[in-house]
Amino acid sequence: MPGLKHERLHPAPVAGVDEAGRGPLAGPVVAAAVILPARGVPRGIDDSKKLSAAERERLCALLHQRARVGVGIVEVDEIDRLNIHWATMKAMELAVAALGDPPAHVLVDGNRLPRWGFAATAIVGGDALSLSIAAASVVAKHTRDTIMLELARAHPQYGWHSNKGYGCPAHRRALFEHGPTPLHRRSFAPVREAIRLGLLLPVHGEGNHRAQPGGGGGSGSAHSANPPPPLASRAVPLPASGEDQEAAACAFSATPLRVGSSPPDRTPYLANDPHRWPG
Repeated sequence: MPGLKHERLHPAPVAGVDEAGRGPLAGPVVAAAVILPARGVPRGIDDSKKLSAAERERLCALLHQRARVGVGIVEVDEIDRLNIHWATMKAMELAVAALGDPPAHVLVDGNRLPRWGFAATAIVGGDALSLSIAAASVVAKHTRDTIMLELARAHPQYGWHSNKGYGCPAHRRALFEHGPTPLHRRSFAPVREAIRLGLLLPVHGEGNHRAQPGGGGGSGSAHSANPPPPLASRAVPLPASGEDQEAAACAFSATPLRVGSSPPDRTPYLANDPHRWPG
């Protein structure tokens, strides 16, 4: 179980950061930042992959009530423009910005850090080691799953209600039967292949707009009276709702191949250098 060993190595407040949605063929990438309270930390926090959907929903609601929570979302258009690596880094930046007052230190799951001004530490497997990162993993996954359940209502043929946009065989078959939607990542190989084969895209804008879920407890950036534009990155606090029907096999069949060599974690990037910020 994750603990507070890493948090105690740094001055408070310490934020944990994690992401969800690097590998799917469709939908946004979401990051969360969580600063746990000194007292009243919800029981049962663990790596989100080890928890049921019901547990993630319960913990997400409690974290919004008791902790400082920020969420960053980068949508498909920007994923395709930046590449998935830098889009993920931007989502993390947005999540920390949504906390309001900056943390003294940030713990990030993985082996890469965004290019920001915060003192920060990257921890490989951090969601299994750091309680703050594990809390962020819960918020990020539950938030993204809720988004994909909403998007699935407009595009039921792709099975997003169960695969959450990952490239399961059924999703890939639907991609080639129905063509990509504006919510598919054109920088990912299976979507590019569907486009190359001449499959028609829906009229741009059809199913391209989704309502931002309403406000919840916890901290983050202020809500605007006007809804944010679709397909734009933003930093927001989100509520807890929804359920998970994701098949475990999807996580293993989902990853598109990079054009060129694959990095160790098999994360899909564009063919350009993923270590260079796009100019």
